[in-house]
Amino acid sequence: MVVFDSLNDAPAGFNGEILFGGNVSFTVVTVPANRWLVITYFDIVAGVSIDLVEDLSCVLTVKRQSMGDSSSRHSFHSSVGLSFAPGSQVVLRSRTTNHTSARYHLAGYWVAP
Repeated sequence: MVVFDSLNDAPAGFNGEILFGGNVSFTVVTVPANRWLVITYFDIVAGVSIDLVEDLSCVLTVKRQSMGDSSSRHSFHSSVGLSFAPGSQVVLRSRTTNHTSARYHLAGYWVAP
């Protein structure tokens, strides 16, 4: 089991919020080259639309889009999950030119290829 949470990733003093500029991305984690990552749960609160994206050598694959619009909460629960390839980056991408913040909690597990 692995957990990624903005409370751990946010700069000190930002109360667990990740700050986004216009059309900016935030890398949550880079998947090790010898593992797959499967996300089975996430919860995100953001002031604008945020996409959950896999970045594999600059090839972007949107896993979930338009999450967390107008400070709303967006959750995902799945026994199957969303997979991220070895060596890829798990990215949150802002879909607007506005500055905003987001809070997130992602949980899943590593899988050997």
